[in-house]
Amino acid sequence: MGAELRRLSAYTVLFNEAVAERLGITLTELKCSSLLDLHGSMTAGALAELTGLTTGAITGVIDRLEKARLARRVADPADRRRVIVETLQTRSGEFDRLYSGLGMAMGVLMSELDPKQLAVVRSFIARANQILLDEAKQLRGGVRQAATTPNAAAATLLRGAGGTGSDATRSTTRATAGRRKGRKT
Repeated sequence: MGAELRRLSAYTVLFNEAVAERLGITLTELKCSSLLDLHGSMTAGALAELTGLTTGAITGVIDRLEKARLARRVADPADRRRVIVETLQTRSGEFDRLYSGLGMAMGVLMSELDPKQLAVVRSFIARANQILLDEAKQLRGGVRQAATTPNAAAATLLRGAGGTGSDATRSTTRATAGRRKGRKT
């Protein structure tokens, strides 16, 4: 199970990197655009907090999203001193085309499941999403939510046949070190 989850994570990144390239933006910009679409309009500070990016970095991301016609800054109607970032739908046709093959393939995959199986998958994904958010926050110095902290047995299962935790740690350490040195990993 652990190896398959790692593959899903890696292949999701590779797919979204390909989408970002086709749109002429970075993966970070694509994910920020997606977060704005999922969570709705928000301040730059809220987007920075959600992503873990600095406010300076998020300003650059928003500048590039505006240039790519994927988002815009608007005055907050409740407080005109604040600026809200909102998504634009001007390029929605491009997104539809880029994600259509994946959407159709996933639709076929889901059609093989009965409603009870779909409910289990949906619940697993929702809970996994919350765990990912909690763990990202913890890694950035926040407090881990006790309810979503995996126990030792679950951590062992996640490592599974895909390698030991130290393998994953070494891979992550190499990737992080490469990014710090300015190498693309």
